[in-house]
Amino acid sequence: MGFLFGLGARCAVLRGELLMPATDLMKTLKIIGAVLIVVLALAWLQRSMNPKPIEDEAMPPYAVGQVLAEQAAKATGDKGRLAMVWMPINSVRGQAELAGFQETIALHKHITLTATNLFKPSETAFGSMSFQQLAAVVNEDTNVDVIVSFLGVTSFTDAQMATLPNPSPKLVVMDWNPGDVQRGMKAGLVKAAVMSRRLTGIPSDHPKTPHQWFDRYYDLVTPESSGNP
Repeated sequence: MGFLFGLGARCAVLRGELLMPATDLMKTLKIIGAVLIVVLALAWLQRSMNPKPIEDEAMPPYAVGQVLAEQAAKATGDKGRLAMVWMPINSVRGQAELAGFQETIALHKHITLTATNLFKPSETAFGSMSFQQLAAVVNEDTNVDVIVSFLGVTSFTDAQMATLPNPSPKLVVMDWNPGDVQRGMKAGLVKAAVMSRRLTGIPSDHPKTPHQWFDRYYDLVTPESSGNP
């Protein structure tokens, strides 16, 4: 802006004489405008090629998506087909979880996401699906190796598990009841579960990577860590 004001001053009337003809002034202003457009375009291009680091608010849910993807890849032996159970929500958490999952799965070239099962918030019980909804997903996606569920489940009893197809796709899940996770792992169905960690105080660490953020707020439960290898 200072440059423009300076240019205006130079073009002002000095001692009653106009230093620059009006036509030349217009040409100069057009050139300046064109240069500004180019500079702004280059700035936008640089920002798009170097995206802003993930904000702290988004890091924990991004890490959840990343860990779920990593565990799904592990459960398939890094080669196979996945299905996802997802509840679309327009929030930092929801978008970060999805981004973490998609970006991490994209790194595994021999894994294909073949199905996405969407549930509206009104179709869930506070973010958890019923066993009947889970069973419908399992029966529909019998051709996949692993189902990744971002939703909890309201119940997962031994009697309910017995009604699922045999064999069934393996499950990698988030925020399931610990008892349901243990039963699922004992039956060989649940291969990994992300559980929210109960904090007893304000964390004093300073996480920087997604895995460090994950370790602050979540636990990863596997058959090996739960005694159900």
